[in-house]
Order: sequence, then structure tokens, then C-alpha cells
Amino acid sequence: MARSAGGTNDLAKLLAAATMPIYLLDETRHLRYANQAFYDWIGDPGAKLLGSRCDYHSQPKSTEILGSVAGLCPPPEVFRGERKRAIVSWTRSGKQLVRRWAEFLPLGEDPSDRPAVLAVLGITDISEPHSVESAGRVEAPQELHELVRHFHQEIRQQFALQQLIGSSSVIRKVRQQIELAASTLANVMIIGPPGSGREHVARTIAYGKITGDPGPLLPIDCSVVDHEILEATLEAFRRRIGDFPKELPVTLLLLDLQDLPLDAQSVLEQRVCREDFPVRVLTTARPQSLEGRREEGFHHGLLQWLTTLVIELVPLQQRLEDLPALAQLYLEELNAQGKFQRSGFSDEVLDRLASYSWPNNVDELFAVVKQAHGASEDPLIQLHDLPPQLHWAAQVAARPPREKTTIDLDHFLAEIEEELIHRAVADSQGNKAQAARSLGISRARLHRRLQQLGVRDSRSPED
Repeated sequence: MARSAGGTNDLAKLLAAATMPIYLLDETRHLRYANQAFYDWIGDPGAKLLGSRCDYHSQPKSTEILGSVAGLCPPPEVFRGERKRAIVSWTRSGKQLVRRWAEFLPLGEDPSDRPAVLAVLGITDISEPHSVESAGRVEAPQELHELVRHFHQEIRQQFALQQLIGSSSVIRKVRQQIELAASTLANVMIIGPPGSGREHVARTIAYGKITGDPGPLLPIDCSVVDHEILEATLEAFRRRIGDFPKELPVTLLLLDLQDLPLDAQSVLEQRVCREDFPVRVLTTARPQSLEGRREEGFHHGLLQWLTTLVIELVPLQQRLEDLPALAQLYLEELNAQGKFQRSGFSDEVLDRLASYSWPNNVDELFAVVKQAHGASEDPLIQLHDLPPQLHWAAQVAARPPREKTTIDLDHFLAEIEEELIHRAVADSQGNKAQAARSLGISRARLHRRLQQLGVRDSRSPED
């Protein structure tokens, strides 16, 4: 036993003296050991990290330490006994993100049975990437993990909105528009289909980059108010904002503006547009819905006043290049809850997600990822983990509907008549009188039709 204890002490001394950062996670993903080189790397020798749990995600946490510890978590496959090489990160004070390659080694007699994990980091940092490709060669799920991590570091510091991840031209334009809208007090309308996150965008603008406290916000669902409710609500809101400092911005959020009744529009126009009520108005609406309301008498002047800036959110189907990163982001949000840890999606799953039409947009994508995340028994989500509607949609797509054909009714009926006449004549062995009786027509009419059809009239004595 003494020799064993001496060996353990020798190992501890060896790890402590190593120039490479090293740390140890137990089978429940809690940090149990870190050497001095590790603390030197994170730039905080006094950090109290031991006992902290690592989850595989890139979500910001309530404290800087908790958010940074997540960057140390290996891919979930490592806790299934697989040796992996992956990138780890740490956010130092001052928001500096440092990143290194790490070798993750499963430990224990049976590495496949939730082993402890030893992490050995490289000796040099990875330079800050502008894209995940510059980080080195990584597996597809880890590549998406790095993209999401980069998104949180570079973009989410400006916007508290997960749907903004992506590199498509349309979402880059939306990010620029939101940044502009959040830095002003201009009225903004957000247009988008159901499930596209219109209200989330509006709240991001309301609590955006305006210096200091964002001030009071009043959301109103236009589909459930009439002129009396709206007037009473605005009056109560006016009294409430008197309790806030005058320099704070006041925001009114009108949800589904196209459903606002005409009499309520008059209240809004009088109480907000014309009176001394310093309020910024954010509105949401469905695409093309206001065009129809204009024809019904929607107040044109009110609409102009509300649309100083217009932000249009496109359907998810029109920015499918963002879908893998968006799905990975949702998966890591679920990982952050700590119960299940998933590393990503198989190529077949990503193909299936890309082929789906997403009628309910990003809200539906989150629901699908959540269901698959809970159903999967492996770190990598597979096709059989997806909910049934995606498989049904794929089956329907594999059997496209038959092309519509047109029928020339006169020609079709003429062909049937000709066939019936030939059968009647053949059954009567050329007896035209008998054939006419079987068809229910006169003998003279049968002769005329035979002539029209070009059938030679070879009369028999019986005819």
C-alpha cells in the first residue's frame, strides 16, 4: 500500500510539473483536478473550479466561471469510451477567448462504462478564427460546435437572440438592421411568417444597445383589444411611466398589428401619435397582411408613422444554409440543462432537416431538436430519433403526385360509341336491325353512324 501511495504521489508531482495544461473530469463531468499549467493558461491562478460541472454547450451562464467551464467539456462520445481530439476554450477576464487543441483520454477498467476523462492540452493557443475552418481539421459535429461558440463570442454579445445565428446574406442583413434599430429610438416594424421569432426580435431591439436602463416596455396583443381596452391600457401605462426617470426610453410593443380594429387605430393615433406621449413603438405583422388591411381602411398615416424602419424575417426555408448551425445551437441549449449530452447530428439527419419545408419556421425546428435530443440514446442524433412528421414528409416527397392530364370529352365519348357499335354488330353477326335493337337506337341511325365511322355496309338478306 505504501508503494501504491508513493506511486500516486509521484504521478501527482509529474502532472503538476507538466508544461502542458492538464485537467481531469470524473464520470459525472465534474472537474476534479487541474495542474498549475492549466491555471496559468486560463490566467486565474486563484480560480475555484474544482467541483464545477462541464456540459457540452456554448451558452452564456449567470457567472463568467460557469460559462467558461462549459468550454472545457469534451464531446459526449468521450464518456462512452472513445478517445477524441477536440478544441477547448476559456474566456479570460476582459472577455478574451483563448482556445487550444486537447486530447481526451477515457480512463478506467471499462472505458465504455462512463469513464473518467483526462484532458491534455497543446502548448500553443489557436489564433482567433474568422471561420471554423481555420481552427484545423475537425469532425462535422465539432465544427458546428465551434461555429456556435464563435457566434456566442462575436455576435451574441450584441444580440440576445438565438435565431440570428448564421452566415446567409439575409440573416446578416437582419443583424445589421437590428443593430441600427437597437441604437435608436425610431419606430420599427418587424414582418415575418409565424414561428420566425418576430416578438423575440422586437424585444431584442427594446433591450438592445441603448445606453443604461432600457426603460419600461408595454406589450399589447392587437388581436384581443378593442378601442376601450386599448385606451384604458395606454392611460394606465402613462401613469406607470411617471415613476421612471424621464430620460429613460418608453417602448410600446404592438403584436400582430394587422389584427388591430379600426376604432382602436383611432385611439392609437390620437393617444400616441398626436399627444405629447414620448414613446417608441415596435410592431410585428405577418407578410402581406397589412396590404389587405389598407383596402379595408387601415389608417394610412398611422402605418407610415409606425414604419420608420422595417425589418423582414424570411422563412427558414429561404435560409437553409443557416439550418445546421441553428440546429446545433438549439441542441447545445438543451445540453446546458445538464440532463442529456449530445454532440450533434449525423449527416443523414442534417440532410433530412434540409429537405423539410418547415411551415412553422425556427419555432418548429427547436421543437424537432428538443424531441430528438430526448429520444436519442447516443451522443450523435440519428434518423430514427427524429419525430414522425419529418419521415412522413420525406415519404410524400419521394412519391410526387401524378401530373394532371386533360381529357377531350367529345373524342373520348366518340371512341366509346364506336367500340359499342362494333361490338353490337359483331354480336349480331352483321344483322344491323338486331344490332340497332341491342343499342336502343333506330336502324336508320345505326346506318348513319356506320357511314360516319367508315364501316362498309354489306347488307344481308336478313337485314
